[in-house]
Amino acid sequence: MPRSSGTYTTPSSSVAPAVEGTVIDETDFNALVDDIETAINESTYTSGLGSSDNRIVRTDGTDTRKLQGSSATMDDDGSIFLPDAGYVIKGHSAALAHVLTIAAGIQTHGTDGKAGSSAWRWSNDATGPAQQFIKSRGAAVATNTIVQNNDILGQISVRGADGTGYIQAATITFRCDGTPGTNDMPGNIIFATTPDGATASTERSRITNAGYHGFATNAPAHIVDVNDDSIRIRTSQTPASASATGSQGEIAWDSDYIYVCTATNTWKRAALSTW
Repeated sequence: MPRSSGTYTTPSSSVAPAVEGTVIDETDFNALVDDIETAINESTYTSGLGSSDNRIVRTDGTDTRKLQGSSATMDDDGSIFLPDAGYVIKGHSAALAHVLTIAAGIQTHGTDGKAGSSAWRWSNDATGPAQQFIKSRGAAVATNTIVQNNDILGQISVRGADGTGYIQAATITFRCDGTPGTNDMPGNIIFATTPDGATASTERSRITNAGYHGFATNAPAHIVDVNDDSIRIRTSQTPASASATGSQGEIAWDSDYIYVCTATNTWKRAALSTW
């Protein structure tokens, strides 16, 4: 509200803070304006606001403001609180459900690059922004109840429209992988894709709590465990000599030999022949 000196005219009110026509100086005028703003902020102020107005207004004498026509509230520090049944929706007028008729609580819609989200962290340290998925078996909000083996702790699901619905194309699933306990949460990561002609994703690879990588198997027993009848190394390599640079365990091939590095900079080879 602008501040200046001038003549104060009594508003239409049963209680007038000054006599109509009284001339007041700039200091008193500014003080009066502050008093009016405080009175407005600390009282119920809904005149002219319908339930369709998307405005946040103060509704009582506390430090909490209420979204007109809803039960959402906002604190003076900028925190916004929604009831359990509420949604945060950008770019659309309703919450959309894509599977099992369940609509996500936070949604962003659009026809360009704004249909997305990003997290930016500005700090002079080594820590970056993070997205966290947290699962509890507690039946009420903020109750910490231990999860169980094979519980899904989080999932990233990618879907596409088929003209009728929104069909899953791929997922990354995070599960509890073992018996959890205090300060003990074994986990795995499962990668799945949907084959052509199907509507559900199939597991393709997983990393267990032991760090084993399984391909086409859900029970890998080694660091790399491939459930197939072949492994392909696409590019040939010919070590320059038996003492060429190499690390123990490296394998190479060319049209004449298979090479194995048996120790640091130590190669052995086996000749190949047709049959």
